[in-house]
Amino acid sequence: MFIRYTGITLEYIYTQLRGYRENTNKLIQELEEDKSKVIKNKENIDNTQGIIRFIDSSITWFKRCLHDFDRLLIEIQEKVTDYHIDMFEAIAEIGKERDAVCINFKHDHIEKCLRDESMRPFLEGVYAKTRDIFGHYQALSNLTCRMETYIGTKLIQKSEKEAKLDNTTKATHPSGNVFYCKGGRWIITYKGETIYPRDSLYLKYIAHLLKHPYPKTFSYDELYLVIEGSLKLTPNLKPENQRIEAEKDLDFSVSNQIDGGEILDDVYIKNAKDAIKELENEKEDAEKLVNEDEVARLQEKINIIKNQCLDYVKHNGKSRKFVDGNKKAKVESIKKGILRCIDTVKNDSKKANHENLLIWNHLKQHIKLRHGGVSYEPKEHTPWVL
Repeated sequence: MFIRYTGITLEYIYTQLRGYRENTNKLIQELEEDKSKVIKNKENIDNTQGIIRFIDSSITWFKRCLHDFDRLLIEIQEKVTDYHIDMFEAIAEIGKERDAVCINFKHDHIEKCLRDESMRPFLEGVYAKTRDIFGHYQALSNLTCRMETYIGTKLIQKSEKEAKLDNTTKATHPSGNVFYCKGGRWIITYKGETIYPRDSLYLKYIAHLLKHPYPKTFSYDELYLVIEGSLKLTPNLKPENQRIEAEKDLDFSVSNQIDGGEILDDVYIKNAKDAIKELENEKEDAEKLVNEDEVARLQEKINIIKNQCLDYVKHNGKSRKFVDGNKKAKVESIKKGILRCIDTVKNDSKKANHENLLIWNHLKQHIKLRHGGVSYEPKEHTPWVL
């Protein structure tokens, strides 16, 4: 029997991961404080909105990686799998992509004359510590080949501190059957099996079906509107409340038709265009006064109205239908998307060494894709944390 020499132990890799986890968590807290400082000193800093966007997006990615580190620290104690190798590579790729964003941040906000030069050390600090951590993420690719030699191996010993981290992280996950998204990944648990697939549009379809089991049956038009239509019109708002929200914001009305009816009526379209024109005029005045914060605020309002309305308007100025174009093609697209998503669940379960494939089998058997609609029909009551 040949044992491949790696040069480093699994215990060493585990210690490194713990360091990554602690440094990432610390930096998230520091960046939250830095964001507050930017807001407090907005009169002395150029393009505060751009700096805040950089900090916010960095925090989002760090939180996602923090979640992955927590998972790795728990799971490799039991067994190293192919899926953990994929996670290493994904984090390293995030580091590579975000490194380029950090370089752009330096070019746009530091390598120039500043309104207040006393803010330069602060901005350089934000840049340096953020890029440093993303640089360390890239170095995880160097551990990939070493981790591969430990596939199927478990960490022999848990210290008291590691056991405490295990219990703390597990406590953040709900018990029972779970199907929800957190930090760019889904947490799916069924009868003790857990997987962590990446975010996907059709996982949102499946989650909605799990929330509304049989006898509820969705037409494909209705399900499309709930998941994709509502995401564009007004995020996190139920379709039946779309018209109320629209009237409150812009004093227009929205058609209540579902099956092939128009999404927006003429009053909606006219008032939305008038509102955008008025905001454009206000934005032009703000640009003349070099009021960057006001320009950014007005542009954000313009974008919201465009996303709520004009994406659903054809070139001739008329509203699109709820399912535009070939209805049969849209139905087939939804069916294939859900089936493809279920197959991805199967692949993720295999990578996690779940031999029984309980999650995949349950979804495959109980999500019914029929000609007239789609439903979730478990044989027995199956509660989910969603």
